[in-house]
Amino acid sequence: MAPHYFPVQTLRNMGSAISCETVSEGRSFEVSGCRVTAAANPHGRATALAFRIEEAGKSVVYAPDASYPASGPSAAARALYAGADLLIHDSTFTAADKSRHEGRGLSSVDEAVRVAISARAKALALFHYDQDYSDSDVDAMVAHAHACVPREAAPPLVVHAAREGLSLSV
Repeated sequence: MAPHYFPVQTLRNMGSAISCETVSEGRSFEVSGCRVTAAANPHGRATALAFRIEEAGKSVVYAPDASYPASGPSAAARALYAGADLLIHDSTFTAADKSRHEGRGLSSVDEAVRVAISARAKALALFHYDQDYSDSDVDAMVAHAHACVPREAAPPLVVHAAREGLSLSV
């Protein structure tokens, strides 16, 4: 919200009522009838929260800015992702580009697919693509993601490329 990047300047200038709450990893809270749970993910030298939103037996998990060690996500993150109807996961880089930007704390499309399969997610939405990628680059990443999903994956994993205007039903 620094003035250089954010024209509203302060929360007082936003046209809505905003309340800020402290979120604790693993503790659920309610928002508009939905249960929300958070888990921390490594993001370079910092951490970023991933959120699971549940309502009426359906779940959406939002996992931005995540980069895992070789052992994969933490136990808390794995529990958060488990069985998600939709996992929206950071997929900033191709595997080759990720190896050149290892300290940035962001995932590759390959990692996103591996995490979704191990979590037994039903659908994966790739997002947070590197700003230097063209639409063709993103299309190639999605095609690669489809190729990475084993035909015998159970449940079958549906992969989407998040984009402006995309609407998915859960």
